[in-house]
Amino acid sequence: MNAMSRVRFLGAATVGLSALVALGAAAPGAASVVAGPPAICFPVQCDDSGIPLDDSKGATNNRYKAEEAIAKAIGVLDTSTDPLVHMETIRRVTICLGDNAARTNELLARLLARAADAEAVDAGAPKRELAWLDAGFYVGAASQIGATFNWKPGEKDGVLGLAWLDRAIEAGEGDPAVHFAAALVGHPATNKSKASEYQSHLRAAIAGAPQGSMLRKNLDAHVDAWGDLTGLQ
Repeated sequence: MNAMSRVRFLGAATVGLSALVALGAAAPGAASVVAGPPAICFPVQCDDSGIPLDDSKGATNNRYKAEEAIAKAIGVLDTSTDPLVHMETIRRVTICLGDNAARTNELLARLLARAADAEAVDAGAPKRELAWLDAGFYVGAASQIGATFNWKPGEKDGVLGLAWLDRAIEAGEGDPAVHFAAALVGHPATNKSKASEYQSHLRAAIAGAPQGSMLRKNLDAHVDAWGDLTGLQ
């Protein structure tokens, strides 16, 4: 059984980090070691000079208090127009909050309020895109490390956040960076989602990413680690 076949079996349910690490025992031909939830354990390459969050110590020993991490993250999201910066900021703050259920739900409420406001005041397509990207990617990333919510935010096909990412894709007229976010959130290794939808998002991202762009670098690294799960249903 090769590494991609193992992903298929693990994709039957959300799995923990230890199970995903087992994917690293790849068969010959696997490009690299897979080491955890795709929206969490693989930093998004971007110009991160403006992201004042350090996730290197993880949630348990992180130097930021939860409320400080949320404030820092919102500050970046309010000012950056780069989807990759938004994704990396969300990834880091998700790790900083860890299993703090109260703060996890607080951040979700704030992100969802920003998205609703962007819709209500007709803030323009770019702001709507980023607001739904933030909310959808956050819910999806948090669920990959076991965060629980008392409802099913943005659920589509059993994947939390995916419906909101669809809204971001619509607002952004098919922005390939948001397709990449949807591929990470809907990855079959950590969800019950069909691999066909994951493949659709991944291929849309690749088709729209210019050679040499930062997005293309992220996609190349992702495919090196995971492949495209061709043949999985």
